[in-house]
Amino acid sequence: MHFADLLCGAGGLSAGLIEAGMAPAYACDAWQAARDVYRRNLGPHVFKADLSEPRTVIRRLTELRPDLIAGGPPCQEFSPAGKRVEGKRAELMLTFTEVVVARRPDWFLMENVPGARNSPIFRRARRRFGQAGYGLTQAILNAGLCGVPQRRYRLILVGRLGASDGFLDDALTAGLADKPMAMGEALPDLVQPLYFHGRVYQRRAVHAIDEPAPTIRGVRRDPPPGYKRHPRDAADPKESRAPTIEELSIIQGFPRDWIWRGKRTAIAPTRVVKLIGNAVPPPLARHVGRAILDYQRALTAPAAAT
Repeated sequence: MHFADLLCGAGGLSAGLIEAGMAPAYACDAWQAARDVYRRNLGPHVFKADLSEPRTVIRRLTELRPDLIAGGPPCQEFSPAGKRVEGKRAELMLTFTEVVVARRPDWFLMENVPGARNSPIFRRARRRFGQAGYGLTQAILNAGLCGVPQRRYRLILVGRLGASDGFLDDALTAGLADKPMAMGEALPDLVQPLYFHGRVYQRRAVHAIDEPAPTIRGVRRDPPPGYKRHPRDAADPKESRAPTIEELSIIQGFPRDWIWRGKRTAIAPTRVVKLIGNAVPPPLARHVGRAILDYQRALTAPAAAT
């Protein structure tokens, strides 16, 4: 099964789908730093494209005819960490929808924050997919149950032409772990509690190694002088530290050998942290990709046997 990854970022979604057994045909992003990291780790099939002007993307997809179109439209305007005011970035979800409908692949996969499911734009996208003949499966998955050492809930919408709604419900919830992975399982050398800077000081920020990290954001810093210990902090903030970039990458589920730079250019640490925080955790994408492939194999098995 060949896929295209629109708004691919640093390649987390693509990496997971490749691990599941799919083959990348095309990827695109408007941010050069993201493309540099993607190209360094996954190959030359990534190109510059702005989905707000989708004609170039549709033209390439017409040539390549991928079996699945995947993407995670920008989620900041749906996230509880943002203002939750839908604007031009949120409208990229509708653009993604129209690209899928224009090319009509057998499958599509869309990922976002859970809050997106309550937005008018998401409801419009679902309605448009349904009108185009896609059966839809929708789920909220915790990446921590897919082998990612953090609590990260994501909205997953999978569509297949001609299927019934809910066709993949059981498959998406099968095979999940009983409890979230702890940071110490992924970082066996970690001995010190880690500080994850929140949007507000009133939120717990110090986490122990025997528990999952909170949802990774595009921010990395040590405990600030104005931070007072939260009642639920795992330790005194003075005993904690910010995770390193390598640790953040592993907590987000990237392979240990993932390279956060281009072939010829370095990328500023603040941009790397943002790339990590925006990425789809590869193990989560792998879990969804395997469910899709298992379903597809089950459909084709009788014909192959005949």
